[in-house]
Amino acid sequence: MLHNEPMYIRPLTSNDESFLRDVLYHAIYVPPGEDAPPYEMVREPELARYVTDWMKRPEDLGFAAEENGELIGAAWLRRWPSSSERGFGFVDETLCVNLDVDSSCPR
Repeated sequence: MLHNEPMYIRPLTSNDESFLRDVLYHAIYVPPGEDAPPYEMVREPELARYVTDWMKRPEDLGFAAEENGELIGAAWLRRWPSSSERGFGFVDETLCVNLDVDSSCPR
C-alpha cells in the first residue's frame, strides 16, 4: 500500500455496515497457532448485534479511517438500552467501544 495521501478520518454512515462487519471479523481474538473462525461467525446474533442496522439507533457513533481511498480501520460504539441486548464484556450501562485497524497498514 502506497502512502501518498494522508489518512482521513470521517464519521461512519449507515452505508458502512458491511465494512463494519469486516472490521468486526478482524477484531476477533485468535490465539497464536489457532485457525481463524469462519467469516460467517460475524452473522451470528452474538456478534451481529455490534453492527446490524448501523446508524438506526440514535446512540450509534463511529469513525472510519481511509487512506488512498481505502478503508483501513474503524472505531465505533453502540449503547445497549436494555439488559437483553448487552454485549460481551458488559460491566454496567456504559457504552461498548469497538476498534480495529487493517493489519496490512504499517502505521
